[in-house]
Amino acid sequence: ATVDHEGESLRIVGLDDFLHGRPAVKLVERGVGEGATAAPRTLVLAHCPALFDAVRRSVTEPFTAFGGHTHGGQIAPFGVAIVTPPGSAGYVKGWYDGGRGQRLYVSRGLGNSDIPFRIGSRPELALLTI
Repeated sequence: ATVDHEGESLRIVGLDDFLHGRPAVKLVERGVGEGATAAPRTLVLAHCPALFDAVRRSVTEPFTAFGGHTHGGQIAPFGVAIVTPPGSAGYVKGWYDGGRGQRLYVSRGLGNSDIPFRIGSRPELALLTI
């Protein structure tokens, strides 16, 4: 979808789950899909941060991606994740710069997975300005 905010277009592309779905990475490419426009900014929403690398391989234009999935490592004594889940590709929390104006933000989120607690990875509700 392309939305207009204060006279500036923002293209928003949501991708299916990397591990159990069929993410259509080509949708991020400009001019692909019904109603595609030449919006100056593209926002990619993807649960698994590993999709950032797949999109970077396919797209040369700048974009900002938001992901989650890792819970910041969930068990991260002193802020260092002991284990990250499949689909994280080493992206645990915060901002990552992929070059060419391609950026990823991985939120720690609010919940947990498998084990019902967190250590060293506080829940996060991020408010970002792009």
